[in-house]
Amino acid sequence: MIDKKIEELLIKICCTLELGEPSSVEKYDNRDDMYKATIGENIYIIKQYNKEDIKDELEVNSRKLQISVFESLSQNGVPTIIPCKFDNRYFIRYRKTYFLIYKYLPCELISKKDYEPKKIKKVATTLAIIHKLNFKSILPESYQTVNIDFNKYLDKFKKIDENLYNALYENIFNLEQLVNNYNSSLKYVQNYLCISLKNYNYNNIYWDKDYVYLADYNNVVLANPAACLAEVAYTFALEDDEINEDTYKEFLKAYIKKYGPLITDYQQALSVASSSKIEDLIDAMGRCSKNDTTSNNETIHLIRELTLYQNYIDRFYELYLSVVKK
Repeated sequence: MIDKKIEELLIKICCTLELGEPSSVEKYDNRDDMYKATIGENIYIIKQYNKEDIKDELEVNSRKLQISVFESLSQNGVPTIIPCKFDNRYFIRYRKTYFLIYKYLPCELISKKDYEPKKIKKVATTLAIIHKLNFKSILPESYQTVNIDFNKYLDKFKKIDENLYNALYENIFNLEQLVNNYNSSLKYVQNYLCISLKNYNYNNIYWDKDYVYLADYNNVVLANPAACLAEVAYTFALEDDEINEDTYKEFLKAYIKKYGPLITDYQQALSVASSSKIEDLIDAMGRCSKNDTTSNNETIHLIRELTLYQNYIDRFYELYLSVVKK
């Protein structure tokens, strides 16, 4: 049972968000700071925070907001909606208490053989440590700072080779998608922080400052390098409680052993990207475009991959070489 005042407040929050009036509100997972509200066929999870904790939560979700801005907006007894870019979650302020509310999908945490929730949490923690050690530049706050004038580069491509320009425009530089890829922390979560699932989209996950929770649709599909990374991290996390530079190299060895051919294919591209300047890639593509069709197609493939990894490719390659040379 939950306190009557809390129940009334949570109902008011749901109504404020126009989600509908809950038919029931109860504790979630027997926790004192989380609740489950049932509205029709939908279930919403509501997590309670104090002022300091919500700041951490917002930062982890790449929403560095000044909470003080909302102090003046709050009226007595009326919850204030804090703007949030994530479609399936909302931050709410009510007096001195903050809430995160998100839709709970009709699925469960992975609990198949070797996929107990506690192990999944450990994998998520392992990945978080790896990101902090070596992939600092793709953490959400810096990931959003990537601002590249692709229109300028497209114009340059067109001058070099109009056929190449057309291929790029059609196959890579879908501008709306490109903006989402580079300037949305949502894409960061999709591409770098979780295992790819069937019918996979950001609604399938919930994350806080400690863990990533994954939904299971009984058909896990490894669909991108981040998923491969997560798969190896899973095995690695079961054996090591802590990760540092040395143990990460061991992790990388396992990754290379399993996905070495993929990495080898990118050797030439990685060396081109060593300066971390996309202009170098453009020049390289310009040179390749004057050669044969095969080189041109390979370069288009490489630029697609490299733009995704531009922020941390140098660091990865440095560690890759340090492992290979041993």
